[in-house]
Amino acid sequence: MYAGVSPGVTRQRAAITPAMSRLIEDPTGGTCPSWLPELEKDPPDEDESLDLAIPPRERRSIATNRDALLRELDEAQGRAPNDPWIAEQRVRFLLDARATQRAQDAAASCAGDALSCLELQALVLEQANDVAGAEAAFRRADSLHAASTGRCLDADALFVLPPAQRSALSQRACAEQRAWEARLWWLADPLWGVAGNERYLAHRTRQAQMRLRSALDRDERFVWSPLAGGRGMRELIIRYGWPTHTFWSGGQLEHDISAFREVGVAIVAPPYTAKEYRRDRQALVPTPRIIDDPYTAVASDWEFSPPSGRSYEAWWPVEHMRLPVSLLPLPQGQDVMLRRDSTVRFVNAVQGATASLGVSEDEAWVAVLAGSTGPDDVYTLREAAHLGSSTLRFDVHMPSAPRMMLSTEVLVPAMPQVALRDRRGVSLPSTLQDMAPGSVALSEPMMLALPSGVAVTPTDPDSAAAFLAGTLAFARTAPLALYWESYGFAATDTVDVSLRIVRDDDAGRVRRVGEVLGLVGERRDSVLITWREPDVRRGRVVEAASSVTVLSRGLQLNVEALPAGTYRLVLELLRADGARARSERRFVLVD
Repeated sequence: MYAGVSPGVTRQRAAITPAMSRLIEDPTGGTCPSWLPELEKDPPDEDESLDLAIPPRERRSIATNRDALLRELDEAQGRAPNDPWIAEQRVRFLLDARATQRAQDAAASCAGDALSCLELQALVLEQANDVAGAEAAFRRADSLHAASTGRCLDADALFVLPPAQRSALSQRACAEQRAWEARLWWLADPLWGVAGNERYLAHRTRQAQMRLRSALDRDERFVWSPLAGGRGMRELIIRYGWPTHTFWSGGQLEHDISAFREVGVAIVAPPYTAKEYRRDRQALVPTPRIIDDPYTAVASDWEFSPPSGRSYEAWWPVEHMRLPVSLLPLPQGQDVMLRRDSTVRFVNAVQGATASLGVSEDEAWVAVLAGSTGPDDVYTLREAAHLGSSTLRFDVHMPSAPRMMLSTEVLVPAMPQVALRDRRGVSLPSTLQDMAPGSVALSEPMMLALPSGVAVTPTDPDSAAAFLAGTLAFARTAPLALYWESYGFAATDTVDVSLRIVRDDDAGRVRRVGEVLGLVGERRDSVLITWREPDVRRGRVVEAASSVTVLSRGLQLNVEALPAGTYRLVLELLRADGARARSERRFVLVD
């Protein structure tokens, strides 16, 4: 019997054929990951400690033999202090024994290849949970490797892509490959507001562990020989990390898997073991399209966890890992960008940000708004503390950039095992100073949530920002409060204003087709209001002092006659000389 390999067959593990859908193939064979069966108690996770895979009664003898091996490695290192293989195996077995301090000392005394020694030091720091220190050491190793080899791309990074997309990327110019890899780990970083990139660190740790454990054709329970499917095993570890558990069901499993490997296999290398993973894993790499064009990203481009209802056999996805925290999607709120002389005022509100976590009224939580224009430019725009069910709000001034990434991240100290995140790309408008002479523009309409005691819609930006609604779903029985700003229109200009609310969902589109065909009667599902400025009857206009004239407008609309559904609010201003500005926002009316 192989240590750490469980015998026996369960009902869920009996079906082998569906495994073909997740087979990781190479020219000489392949390997097949699977989830741990849901109906069984999770075994100890050997990714946390390799000895957990060993039956308790055998651990003492394993530890004794390991200590003896370490004494031999210590003596061998003394005789050959510059031998990198001996240095690597010393660190490996010290980490297996969870002797972290001795492993740190061994890595620090490494005197062989500089790159190998640096990676050993990084691996030990990672095992000691020093995320920032380990990442910094691995980054230095990357730079050293690139300088010594001139490599374009870490080929293992391609494992996050579907196989069909890997060859196309490897054909790109060298600088483009490096830029793609930098964007990959930048976008896969789970939380920009927390020091260290745990997804990059997981990748580099897996590589380092692979080098230590695959030096021989066979090691522990696995076959690493390239002639016996070892490349497939390597890809599995790089993509998913070390298995939670390794299962062997005896001769039937070996017979079935051998049938998959008969063609083109140079060496048959049983025992064939099933590599099983716990389901509490997170996917952090966005859809491949976003790695090439990150600034078009929306939150749904990251699929943190598998869709609900997947069967035991439905393996997912291209890559995943276990995180110290489980990432959950932050509810969508409302963003507004207002132009100022040399900055853009960004206002954000999210209603019920922590509702999904069941945070109590008196429980504190912290939200971070991080911004980034690229892999080498990630910074915290604002950090704010909140309490209980209060609405998340950010109000910051940012330098204008054509495109950037924003990441809103929520942490609850009382619930350290979870975090909420909304990461998306945005296009910032130009500042007032950067507007072309004579040009005009409009802000997006701001949709406000006015308290019951506020009867007049605000027409100044500070009050409007304080009342910015943290949701874009509104009761149709209540007035809809709006605020917007125009830029470049003078207070005395004659301007025709058009405000339209248009149904913008499948029900509205089907009905409009029916009306054209005469199949259904007309029903009101849109609103059109027009007026000419200046018009003091429709809310007070406030002129803001700046390099370009800024006019503010606030009003309320009665939408009770509209049916529930999704709508677009389209605002358009047309000056007498033909200058035109337009903006819009989608929202939902509910009963």
